[in-house]
Amino acid sequence: MRCKVCHATLTISGYRTKEYRDADGPVYKTRRSPTFFPCPRLNDAKFHPARADGYQSGIVSMKPLSERIAHAESMSARYLGNYNEEMEAGRTKGAEKMLAKSQYWLDVANKLRGNGESTTRTGGR
Repeated sequence: MRCKVCHATLTISGYRTKEYRDADGPVYKTRRSPTFFPCPRLNDAKFHPARADGYQSGIVSMKPLSERIAHAESMSARYLGNYNEEMEAGRTKGAEKMLAKSQYWLDVANKLRGNGESTTRTGGR
């Protein structure tokens, strides 16, 4: 695996094992996925400019706040549209999921704007 910023090859530090259980409880499948050491160039400002700006943990998104707010609002509108389609088709279970996702993205947009309160949606249209 490679670093997403500087494309340095990351080394494997070990493996993470995940167990899947069925309703009765016994394990029916395990999967091992590698865990990687952090990028060796993480503290080098030439390769990771986000770290040079004073960020302490990992690589952060460099998108401006206005773009992140617009993205959250568009995702909220997208899922609200999906909610309306699900309701028209009579699939209430899927509609509830879409409404929850729409509410999540609306909360993200409000949090980015600085509004701590969430505005709950009770249905589309």
